[in-house]
Amino acid sequence: MLRSLLLLIWGLSLFALVACDMEPDTGPSGEVAEELRDMNKQAREALLRNDFVKVDSLTSAVMERAGDVLDYEAQIDAKLHRVVSYMDRRRIQEGEALLHVTHELIEEHGTPGQKIRALIQQSNFCFMDNRPDEGNELLEKAMELMPKVDDPRTIGALYASRARAMTEDNPVEAIRLYYESLEKMDEAGELNNKAVVHNNIGLISHNQQDYVTALEEYRKSLRINRQIGNQLQVAANYNNMANALSSLGEKEAAADTLFKAVMINQKMGISPSLIQNYYNLAQIYLETNQRDLAYSFFAQGYEESESISFMPGIMYHAVGLADVLFKKERYDEVRQYLEVSRQLAEQINNLEVLARAWNTEALLNEQMGKYPEALAAMRQQRNYVDQIDSLRRHREFEEVRGRLELELKTAENELLRQQLNYRERLGRNQQLILFSLILGVLITAMLLVILFRNKYKLEKVNQFLKEKNQVITAKNRQLRDLNAELKHLNDEKSRLVGMIIHDLRNPLFAVIGFLELINESLTDESEKEHLTMAMNSASRLNQLINSLLEVHSLEKETKHLKLEHISVDELVSNVVVNFQEIARKKNIRLQESISMVDAYSDPAYLSRIVDNLISNAIKYSPRHSRVVVEVLGIGDTWEFAVKDEGPGISEEDQANLYQMFGRLSAKPTGGEESTGLGLYTVKMLVGRLRGRIRLESAIGKGSRFICEFPVKPDLELEASVLHETNGEEEPSLEPEGMA
Repeated sequence: MLRSLLLLIWGLSLFALVACDMEPDTGPSGEVAEELRDMNKQAREALLRNDFVKVDSLTSAVMERAGDVLDYEAQIDAKLHRVVSYMDRRRIQEGEALLHVTHELIEEHGTPGQKIRALIQQSNFCFMDNRPDEGNELLEKAMELMPKVDDPRTIGALYASRARAMTEDNPVEAIRLYYESLEKMDEAGELNNKAVVHNNIGLISHNQQDYVTALEEYRKSLRINRQIGNQLQVAANYNNMANALSSLGEKEAAADTLFKAVMINQKMGISPSLIQNYYNLAQIYLETNQRDLAYSFFAQGYEESESISFMPGIMYHAVGLADVLFKKERYDEVRQYLEVSRQLAEQINNLEVLARAWNTEALLNEQMGKYPEALAAMRQQRNYVDQIDSLRRHREFEEVRGRLELELKTAENELLRQQLNYRERLGRNQQLILFSLILGVLITAMLLVILFRNKYKLEKVNQFLKEKNQVITAKNRQLRDLNAELKHLNDEKSRLVGMIIHDLRNPLFAVIGFLELINESLTDESEKEHLTMAMNSASRLNQLINSLLEVHSLEKETKHLKLEHISVDELVSNVVVNFQEIARKKNIRLQESISMVDAYSDPAYLSRIVDNLISNAIKYSPRHSRVVVEVLGIGDTWEFAVKDEGPGISEEDQANLYQMFGRLSAKPTGGEESTGLGLYTVKMLVGRLRGRIRLESAIGKGSRFICEFPVKPDLELEASVLHETNGEEEPSLEPEGMA
């Protein structure tokens, strides 16, 4: 839109300095020649300060005196400096007239470097006067002269000018040329033109909507311009940085940066640069609904554009005034500015301004109830928008085509380079063929000796490896036998544990029964108290035996999962109800945050998991705290979580959290007993349901156990899961494969 055009205008004006800020290629000796070179240097410095009066004075003096002493090189340089000053002041006709005379002088007495500089300046005038084809032809002529020049400043300026000409149609190639230009400018120690190139790379990135990269390039240019004291370009950098910041949504920072540009440009008087700053400030204020400020800067920019007959400024500020006046509901003033902006936009075929103006026209007619006129204006606006879209698509196509052409050109260059290298190597090889033949016999003999020696060593190594392989095979056989024996012992241990548990249960039931009978017959309170302690101990032992029996049963269980389609929320809610009374006794609020979830699972396993986690949460939560039970569906998975406000679990405890008989440093808050088997059981059952369990805990802030399950578990994983849970990997001495 407008910013892209204004940024491009800045690129053109900035490049006015590229071709002029160069030392003469050579020059006559003597004090006069040295004095003329010094005056030309002062003229260049005045150009950087935008001090055109001094530029005119110095260049006039050099041209007159150089003509007297026939120092054509100094005379040509002075004329080129004057040309640049005309370009900076938009005095195109005077600049082109002086260039015509300069070309004639260069043809007779100039150097190839000066001719390239003159062609660059002439192309700049063509681009400013909307004659791009003629400008490109001039740059092609300059490129043909480049092999005759070895001055890195001149070559860098030419690369940069060529890149500037290609910015619209082939930005990829333009950036490549800019970087080649930077290399030449680094070689020549040329800071001013280096700042210009960084700014123009930023402009390309800006037009491609890569605002972050654009901002980085503008800042590089700003640092250099500050270093060399080029205030005109410092203001340009601030303007472009503000546009990038605005595009990134940082409107306040953009306005602050623009004010810096305004302060610099105001010191230099009314200029297109200052008018551009006013417009950009007004746009920012319009976008942030600060309409009075927007109107003020649009009006000021419009007035100053008229004072210097700067038609682009009049056009853009007119359409801006129309927009802000419409939003301020000053409808009777809108149309006059719309007509001005449309008239100027039609002269230069500025589609963006035309589309914007017709859009405001449509809104104005609609507001005034002129619906046919509003519809006609909207059609006009749509027509221009379609043309803009078509141009944008064409630009994108050309950009892609340019990238492909660049890649093809790069590939062709690489192929040519490889062919050249091949030919060079072939030539060298031909010279070495005879020597190679002489050495060939000797090398062959040496290779045969080495081959026989290596063969002998290889046979010895193979014999050694064969013997080692036999040893490893024997060790593997021993390990398999040992593993089978260990598995047998483990089965025997499990059978023995089961027998012990069963053998302990029956006598323990009898002991508990006898203790209850004795308790009923006792009347002495102290004896009853002692008996109660014995009964509690027996009950705890019974609870431990039952838990062990349950774990033992689960570990030995080899059945396939009995998956059922269940309502997880109902199952969890039913378990929560069973714990409400236990929680109430400890003044703990047992809350539910349960979403409706249907899934395939084993109800018995799932109930045990929910039961154990809620029981643990209540057991370790302080009185007057809260326990939250959660169920949440997440796509193909669902989660069950229990959150408490207990003491939290330390990192040391977390390391042993899921081990059998694992004991935590935290203790139950109500004197409850803990067998150390609950979380071990939960971990095992979660694995069998193809789920995962994780813990979120912080000391003093409670804990949250989360179990994540698939909505429909993959039964193909059952064998491997059970193997992980119950079995042990068979040891082997064979090397492991690499994935």
